[in-house]
Amino acid sequence: MTYKVLKNILRTQSKLYFSSILLYLFASAISCHADICTGDNWCWENPNFPTKALNAIWGNSISDAFAVGYKGTILHYDGTNWSAMDSGTAEWLQWVWGSNGGDVFAVGVNGAILHYDGTNWSSMSSGTIELLMGIWGSDGSDVFAIGSYGALLHYDGTNWS
Repeated sequence: MTYKVLKNILRTQSKLYFSSILLYLFASAISCHADICTGDNWCWENPNFPTKALNAIWGNSISDAFAVGYKGTILHYDGTNWSAMDSGTAEWLQWVWGSNGGDVFAVGVNGAILHYDGTNWSSMSSGTIELLMGIWGSDGSDVFAIGSYGALLHYDGTNWS
């Protein structure tokens, strides 16, 4: 099972660059309010937040998406606007994944793992200082994180090991 999960993480991780591009092109499926659009209704949108490096995006729906990146930056999209969220960290965040909009995880530099419970982001102890570059799970109590130097962590709903 670990191999299958790791394979899914690596396949998901390869979408990092595509996800970053989507962040900049994220637009409503109902209508585009921008002047620059593709034929399949993807439009350039100015999200009205300070420009910072963003590494990944994950969404539960078209009205519930999270983007992570530079020095703990976490942004939330509610279907209309992007807004900054307090991550409680200054670590660079590399990847974000959730089992639903109220159970979201982000990973990053120095073993940083954050969890969003639908209200607040909180830090979790990973037990490593390695760069964590990917996270994926089958649900909120079966989550895997991968990182540099072969770091592979599992969350069972209570602890990371």
